[in-house]
Amino acid sequence: STPAIADETAERITKVARQDNRAMNHATYLAGEIGARLTGSKQLARAERWSRDQFKEFGLTNAHLEKWGSMEVRRTRGGKIAVHNVVADIPGTERPDEFVIVGAHLDSYDFAHGATDNAAGSAAVMEAARLIKASGVQPRRTIRFILWTGEEQGLLGSTAYVAAHPDVMAKT
Repeated sequence: STPAIADETAERITKVARQDNRAMNHATYLAGEIGARLTGSKQLARAERWSRDQFKEFGLTNAHLEKWGSMEVRRTRGGKIAVHNVVADIPGTERPDEFVIVGAHLDSYDFAHGATDNAAGSAAVMEAARLIKASGVQPRRTIRFILWTGEEQGLLGSTAYVAAHPDVMAKT
């Protein structure tokens, strides 16, 4: 794209951000309301659903929870809970089958407040999605927003995503 188009796009997004920035709201909800989101916890499952619903509310398409496995439930009497990556798209207009991925990890350690690890990164990804959609910018390629889980235990969610989507990886 030409520098003029890139400048216009950035200007449109920045204008919306200056008028109505909600990044802190997202981070406060994840860190303060939901709290620590250890993979396999009920708090992470709550954060997965909330994030998916936020992406839908922002007007993104294909917003869904993509199961990649299950983990032992912490601090209860055993059992397993399904774990998911949260995925949503802003479809591209010219090359919708090519992807730009924007992501962060949604899980946190149970002893962390959740803000530094990683509500801040998740909030930034969510706000980027909201701002792009709210600005009316039409990307040429599909922008896929992914909030990974299981990253604190060894990059499990992102590794599972790559393994499950070799067709997407070739066009990312």
